[in-house]
Amino acid sequence: MNNIYKIETYCEASKDQLADLIIKSGSQCIIRGWALITDHVFNESETKKALHLVARITDSLTDDDLYSWSAASKQAA
Repeated sequence: MNNIYKIETYCEASKDQLADLIIKSGSQCIIRGWALITDHVFNESETKKALHLVARITDSLTDDDLYSWSAASKQAA
């Protein structure tokens, strides 16, 4: 698992917009309520589009978060 982290958003719409941005860039994310788990590295342009959608970013993930990421990664392979 390479540098995965959680992005918490303010609402459903923010979560959807952020997930769309990540997926369109070719990365993957796992949706967990209003949060996303991802390993996406944002470039400058993406950061400008996404920053207002973010409430908090953390690398403190629960065991369930890690399990969900691992399971999704295995399905994608």
